[in-house]
Amino acid sequence: MIAFTATSSVSYERLVYHCICPPTVLKFKSEFELVHGSAPVADPTIVSCVSNDSLFASLVADVDKHFELHPVIIITDASYRDRLLRHLKDSKMKHAEGGQQHILAEVRNWDYGVLMLTREEGRGVDTRFKRNAIVLIATTVSSYHELQ
Repeated sequence: MIAFTATSSVSYERLVYHCICPPTVLKFKSEFELVHGSAPVADPTIVSCVSNDSLFASLVADVDKHFELHPVIIITDASYRDRLLRHLKDSKMKHAEGGQQHILAEVRNWDYGVLMLTREEGRGVDTRFKRNAIVLIATTVSSYHELQ
C-alpha cells in the first residue's frame, strides 16, 4: 500500500502504524533549509487566547511590532480578516490580500509590508518577499492535532 500526504495527524499515524504497517516517512527540506543549512523556524511561539478580542489584540500588537522590521505574512480565519484589514488601512500599512499569482509576484519585490492569506491559501502557496518574513497564524484551533 502506498499513500502520500503533506501532513497527517498523530491519530492517523497511529492507525497506520498499528493496523497496516510502520509507515515510511520522507521529510523534505525547504528551499530555506537547503540554502542556509538550518530550519527557518527555530522556536515557534503559540499564544493561547481566551477570546476573539484578545487574539485580535495580540495579532495587532505583533503586526505593529514587526511591520517596519520584516515583511509579515498573516494566515487567518475570515472572522479576523475584516477587522485586521481595517486596522491595516487605518494605520496606512502597505498590504496585499490573497494568493493570486499577480499579488504574489508583486510582494516578491517588497522589503516590508503585510500579505494576508486564508487558511487554504496558506498551504502550498509560494509566498516570498525580498527579505525573510515573519509568519503569524491567527485561527481557532478545533482539534488537538492542529497544534502539531
